[in-house]
Amino acid sequence: MSVVCDVPREADVSAEAVEQPLPDVRVLVLSDLPLVADAVRTALRSQGLDAVGATIAPGPVSQGQAARMLQLGPTVLLVLADLAREPRLAAARTLIEDLHLPTVVLAATEEEALWGAVLESGASTVLSASVTLDEVVLVLRAVERGALLLAPDQRRSMIDTWHQAVRTRDEIGGRIGSLSPRELEVLRLLYRGETVPGIAEQLGVAVATVRSQVRSVLRKLGVNSQLGAVALYAQRGSTGGSTGGSTGGSTGTRPDGDPT
Repeated sequence: MSVVCDVPREADVSAEAVEQPLPDVRVLVLSDLPLVADAVRTALRSQGLDAVGATIAPGPVSQGQAARMLQLGPTVLLVLADLAREPRLAAARTLIEDLHLPTVVLAATEEEALWGAVLESGASTVLSASVTLDEVVLVLRAVERGALLLAPDQRRSMIDTWHQAVRTRDEIGGRIGSLSPRELEVLRLLYRGETVPGIAEQLGVAVATVRSQVRSVLRKLGVNSQLGAVALYAQRGSTGGSTGGSTGGSTGTRPDGDPT
């Protein structure tokens, strides 16, 4: 899935432009990477669009920041952000909500849940970063005119996927939160690839003690193996369906899931 909307054909845009002249389009390019924003602004200007830019910084977005962006006079918003990074996603969502502009999000991630997050915040549509510059320009012009490029059922499906991802993340967080401090420490060491004997040596306790703690971890997390526990721990902060990274090596798990 490379584009989540129907990109209007050049002929369609040109014909409509003849019948009804387009107002001046000023694109506000927001990115967490200033050099990327500069390159995109330059590219858009080469296509005849007026483009200005600002940087998305992690953390809370003040009303003053949003007001200063609106003083630039944008008519459409183009967001380029690493949606897989929670602070960037949160900042992008806040700006989309506060600016109240027709918005196109250019996303490097293909995670449908993260696309649903920005759609819920009011983005008009989401494009994969693999689209061409010509396609981006056509979509920006169409969105600025108020065109609905994303089918309502497709939009709702992506937003529902985001809601489900948040529920899953919170449910996993609750299970991990039920662990005792020592059980959580054991789980973290398993995540780093340590074996039960290795954990016992690091913690200065008997191997049997660690095995008992691992069994308690599996029971509280509702999984049948150390591999399952590690996979669940890897998803603890994920809302995009990814595992959040490598498990870091062997987990010391036999096929029956008993601690080794």
